[in-house]
Formats: sequence, C-alpha cells, structure tokens
Amino acid sequence: GRGWLVRRSYEDFQTLDALLHQCIYDRRFSQLPELPPLHTLNNDAEIIHNVLMDYLGRFTSIADNKINCGPILTWMEIDNKGNRLLVNDEAVINVPAIAAAQVIKRYTAQASDELSFE
Repeated sequence: GRGWLVRRSYEDFQTLDALLHQCIYDRRFSQLPELPPLHTLNNDAEIIHNVLMDYLGRFTSIADNKINCGPILTWMEIDNKGNRLLVNDEAVINVPAIAAAQVIKRYTAQASDELSFE
C-alpha cells in the first residue's frame, strides 16, 4: 500500500483531537481519551508513547474513509481521496473539497470571487 512519514509533536496530536471533536465526532461516540496536558506526563517519552498508542488504537478502530474535514485532512497530509497532499501554507486553497447545497433563493454573483445560485 501507499505510505509516507508524517512527523507530529504531542501538541499537534492535541490539535488533531480538538479538530476531530469539532468537525466529526462527539466524544461520547468516539470514546477517544482526552490527551492530558504535556506537562502532566513529565516529558517521559515512554508515557507519551503509551498515551498516543492508546489514542491511535481507538482512533483507527473508528476512522473510516468518510473523514472529510479539511483541517483534519491537512493535518494528515492527505486529500479527500487518500492521496498524499503536500501542504503549502502559502496557497489560498490547499485542500480540494466537495460541497452540496440546496438553493432556496436565487443569488447572482456580485464579484469575481462569488458564485451565482439558481
């Protein structure tokens, strides 16, 4: 299969946890443990490793191919089809997205960066 290395800090995993619970999961459903503040782990590499292994073990059991939240995909460096996405912080749009809408009122674009809806 395809694979690549993504380096993340413990704080990055705390950010992922926050994004997952803002974008996709309710913590009651995910049953992902809250990642404790780093200072409470005494910078002990073995403890940090065990905390993250428990977290990732649970995450892999609930994650599926329906993760479509842009910030999470960017964190994982993948696009919405599972391909590697090289993130460019300078890009205006760095994650392809799919959107759907139901128009209830006609709107005509007023500027070049707007869409018209009928």
